[in-house]
Parts: sequence; C-alpha cells; structure tokens
Amino acid sequence: MKLTLDDGWTATVTVPGGPLRVTPRFDFRDFCVRVAPYADVDERGRFLLDTFGSGPWLWDAPDELRFDPAGRELVGAELQ
Repeated sequence: MKLTLDDGWTATVTVPGGPLRVTPRFDFRDFCVRVAPYADVDERGRFLLDTFGSGPWLWDAPDELRFDPAGRELVGAELQ
C-alpha cells in the first residue's frame, strides 16, 4: 500500500506474503487516515489497551504508530 500525503510525502507499507489485513479508513471529520483493525469506539478502546504507541516520542504532529507488546510488530497507525 502506498499513501501520498500533502506535497509529495509518501508512506509505503509492505507485508511479507500478501496484502495488508486492514483497509485504511479516511476520517474527514478529524482529518486523518487510520490503518487499524477496530471499527467502533469500544473496539478502539480495547485496541489502545492491548497495544503501545509512539505518541510521546514523535514530532509535534499527533500522528501515532501502535505496536503489539509481545511481537513488537506494527499493528496500527493514525496519520493526521
């Protein structure tokens, strides 16, 4: 998957052995792209409790990457 944001900023995600398991969602109300397995507020709460994120360590934008605590694999992203 390749996302193009703003003026030429791109992000390319590849998954060994096949396509992404999650379809990216565009949230026009909050102006962000979410790539995560949750579908509603309750599922998002459980997802946030079951993962750890990069929010405190990223630049000044509210982007966040979420990781599985056991395998340390990327399991979700929110890009604003």
